[in-house]
Amino acid sequence: MVQTFEPNSLLPLMLLFLAVMAALWLLQAAMVRGALYETDGAKPVFGSYFKFVNAGNVLLTALLAFLGTWIGLALCVLPGLVAGVLCMFALHFVVDQDLGPFDAIKSSATLVVNNAWKVFLLALSVAMITFLGLLLCGIGLLVAGPVSILAVTYSYRTLTGGRIAPV
Repeated sequence: MVQTFEPNSLLPLMLLFLAVMAALWLLQAAMVRGALYETDGAKPVFGSYFKFVNAGNVLLTALLAFLGTWIGLALCVLPGLVAGVLCMFALHFVVDQDLGPFDAIKSSATLVVNNAWKVFLLALSVAMITFLGLLLCGIGLLVAGPVSILAVTYSYRTLTGGRIAPV
């Protein structure tokens, strides 16, 4: 990508970075949508993964969570980790309940604070699953990513009292 655009200043490089991140955030939202379908017990067709009520809310929520996490990491590592965990369910609230970015982040933070120990154990488990996926030269992330999304989505449904399909 960088060689294609040949950015020679900071602005084109930042625009390229934001374009790549936007694509990744939309892909993450599609994975959240799929995990929500899975917890509902629905068998979706491929196109239904990309049916967002408002992709703008998805992108803005992801951008705000990203900025908050990175600003916290720049200040000191711990505030960044806290910000990341507080925003853990933000995309779920946007995709599932069509909340705006600020309401989704606020709802996610409230859910995390009200269930701090459960969410701490979930975050630790997801970090371990991701670390194990990285140990396999990154190939393990093809399994670790979906498993982590399903774990977070199942927890989101459980903690919010949402519907979970029987296994």
